Amino acid sequence: MARFALAGSGAIAAVWAQLLSVLDGHQLEAVGSRDPARADGLAKAFSARSVDVTELAGTADIVVVAGAPATHAGDALQAVAAGAAAIVEAPLCTTLADADALVAAAAAGARVAYAENLLFAPLVREALHRAAALGPIQYLEARVAQRPSRRWSRADGAWGGGVLFDLGVHPLALMLTLGGADHPVSVRARFERRPSSLLDAVEDLAVVELQFASGGRGSLTVSTREDTPQWDLQLATRTSALRLELLPDPHLELHGVDLPRPPRRFPGVEPDQLETFGYLDQLWETGRDLAVASAAPWLGAAFGRYVLDVICGAYRSAGTGEAEPLPFRGPRALTPWQLWRGIS
Repeated sequence: MARFALAGSGAIAAVWAQLLSVLDGHQLEAVGSRDPARADGLAKAFSARSVDVTELAGTADIVVVAGAPATHAGDALQAVAAGAAAIVEAPLCTTLADADALVAAAAAGARVAYAENLLFAPLVREALHRAAALGPIQYLEARVAQRPSRRWSRADGAWGGGVLFDLGVHPLALMLTLGGADHPVSVRARFERRPSSLLDAVEDLAVVELQFASGGRGSLTVSTREDTPQWDLQLATRTSALRLELLPDPHLELHGVDLPRPPRRFPGVEPDQLETFGYLDQLWETGRDLAVASAAPWLGAAFGRYVLDVICGAYRSAGTGEAEPLPFRGPRALTPWQLWRGIS
């Protein structure tokens, strides 16, 4: 039985609590948060204990770090210092300096995993498998649109960024994984924000263009201006085209023809979105890897830093209007929002 604790009590922490309650062999022991009342409510709902967030590491084998991004590095480092493993939700943290600290801890032997559920989704895995056989990618395009979130709306940008930072990390992780060893060498971004709206401090529309080392190009559009969610990605090689849609109708197409959906691995677990979007496979596989001291998780802190590196370059580009070279060479102690707004 793997024992888990949650650092955080918001919507993402609640998803983890639900996952732990439905997957055999996984037990939620404790919930800690900087909001004790919310932590107490979440803990009671899932028959766990509510503890101070500083005491979480001693309550479980694995701590899931799922609070505000600015707390991720501190909570994860505290967990691994006490001998626990840590699963850190996306985005990994708010600054590359914090990301460096997590990567250094992992290099020194700490067990740190990066939570990117999309890369565990059955349809995404099938897309990755199919794409590997199609040859070099010439063009990648991803689009994500949904309703806004109140959590980004702090006037001081304390969350770290807006739609690209919080939502765009997920399709960007998929694009970077599809690219494999073909890393992006530059990024150009354009942001829009609607004054006097819920998100007036941060961008609610981001258009990002990537230039890969091979000459291939990538385009990502992320928006919170739509009532109907849309998540899709398409890629083109010299001879092939592959399209993945996760919302509203999950399916995978090759040359415009629907491919069979992978069989369910957890057919008795509902709602099926927990499997469709990779949450169940992520918990099962990452928990298994972290339970073995000598095993490294498939997605670690270094991958989370890779995603954040591109994000930081995009925010700097949105502020300057110029393409930004990658890997990012700017200040490592600033958040993406600060890089965009020119705050030093």
